[in-house]
Amino acid sequence: MPDISHLRIGNILEFDTLSPAVIKKMDLGSDDIDISVQGRGNVYYYWSASGIPLAQKVEEMDAGIKVRRKYLDKDGNQINKNDISQGQVVVVEISVDADLNYQNVVVSDMLPAGFEIENPRIATRDGSGLAAEQAFEPDHIDMRDDRFLIFTDLPPNNKFTYKYVVRAVTKGDFVLPPISAECMYDPSIKSVSGQGRVIIK
Repeated sequence: MPDISHLRIGNILEFDTLSPAVIKKMDLGSDDIDISVQGRGNVYYYWSASGIPLAQKVEEMDAGIKVRRKYLDKDGNQINKNDISQGQVVVVEISVDADLNYQNVVVSDMLPAGFEIENPRIATRDGSGLAAEQAFEPDHIDMRDDRFLIFTDLPPNNKFTYKYVVRAVTKGDFVLPPISAECMYDPSIKSVSGQGRVIIK
């Protein structure tokens, strides 16, 4: 930034710009921020903010598409989320129903911290034979430490059901994040549901 000697951000701080400037630990709240410079040349700035929302409640909605999640035992019976045993195998059933035949739909199922996905590609894992029973095969699935992702176009009837397996590995009372579905190229078509808590005993 040649020939620019000072940079002022509102009434908060003024500093020499001959060296890179990093501003940290400022309580800006909801105040406006004004940036002004003295001298000639170009000034580039980057603003980033991160944090944890104070309100843990997520707005649940169904806009053009509906996604729901159930927790089942191996026999297909729905289980109580507040009475899961450590080491128990849980079948997660995801169902999606839409108004139209949408394409490029992504379903994101965030896991509570006490769950771990059982990888069906490992023959010794519980649920390794579940893939053969699936009536619907998504275009792509992605298993991560904290979530299970489905990427797919909807079938002709605009709905599908998909199952995968998790294991309750850690005792505790955990936040259950909501499951969501949306069209990747039209985020106004989305569904969010199913937040709550999971207790592993």
